[in-house]
Amino acid sequence: MENQSKQHVQVPDPVQNSGLQYTDYLVYGTLRMHMNGNTYEAYPSVQLIAKECGLSEPTIRAAIKRLIASGDIIPTNEKMGRSRV
Repeated sequence: MENQSKQHVQVPDPVQNSGLQYTDYLVYGTLRMHMNGNTYEAYPSVQLIAKECGLSEPTIRAAIKRLIASGDIIPTNEKMGRSRV
């Protein structure tokens, strides 16, 4: 396994209380690790999120849809690649 630096990601209370699935929390935390601290934007690919979370791409897409529906993440219209969020 690769030597990856571990990073703590704090999940805000509204996310913790929104009734999301545990995979949604994992995806949210992974998105936060890729977030630009100045713009609060993150553009990791679905493939990268799936690899880092150890989940399938359809599971990642479903989690992202739930996070958008709950208002915990806001999609942008920017497309950075074929499978970017």
